[in-house]
Amino acid sequence: MAQKKWSGMAIAGFVLSFMYILGILGFIFSLIGLSHTKNGKMKGRGLAIAGVAIGGFWIFIIGITILWAAIIPMMQSQVEPVVIANTGSLESDEYISQGFIVHRLADIELLATTNNPANIMILQENEFYRYEEGKEYYYLKGSFDSKRLTLSNTEISPGNYYLIIEGIDDPVNYQYSIIIE
Repeated sequence: MAQKKWSGMAIAGFVLSFMYILGILGFIFSLIGLSHTKNGKMKGRGLAIAGVAIGGFWIFIIGITILWAAIIPMMQSQVEPVVIANTGSLESDEYISQGFIVHRLADIELLATTNNPANIMILQENEFYRYEEGKEYYYLKGSFDSKRLTLSNTEISPGNYYLIIEGIDDPVNYQYSIIIE
């Protein structure tokens, strides 16, 4: 009686199934190897079964990775822009907003108008405390003189922020809106 031959597809499928992306080919070759070894025609059925299991695992992992990569941007794009707006008159020399919270990395667009010269600042919470204590602080800052100030596409990280408007000489009538996307 002649010896049975080994199924080349079962062997190739088993070997390829260990190689991440090639695991897909390993899965396919192992399925073909299963059909070759059906009814004992060829040797290698155990290798083909193992190749199908291991290749199937890699297909599952790759599928989850692709699904995850597709879902995350969709979840982030569904976040609605937050608009913070206020209008008022600055009789003293300073206006400090009640603060606003940024929940994730965002761009900020600040549109402001005033009738008198003023400085405008956006401070993170820790910077704001240094500002209140009169210590050195860092901030996003702009100055406007009876014009509209636009500070846009400024990347800010999650956290609490405060808006400060400082009148330079005279009381300031201001109007601003902060758009966080």
